[in-house]
Amino acid sequence: MVIEKENIIRMLPQVLKRDESELLEINDATDLREHGLDSITSIELIVMLEDEFNISVEDEDLLIDNFNTVEKLMLLLDKYLKNS
Repeated sequence: MVIEKENIIRMLPQVLKRDESELLEINDATDLREHGLDSITSIELIVMLEDEFNISVEDEDLLIDNFNTVEKLMLLLDKYLKNS
């Protein structure tokens, strides 16, 4: 399965509870914590990714530093999709 960055970015407004226009400047390296990613929203994001991509993220990967940017999210998804 190919991971489209757009698929990840389209989830962010819902999870971060922001209007899409507020997230236009997000790039691969933008720290999502600057846009509202916290402990609660990070779990919501992981659950959404697990549902969308039919994966199960292991506990050791649930550190916010492992998925606080789009680039890291793509790497995390790539890791799990290659193993599925």
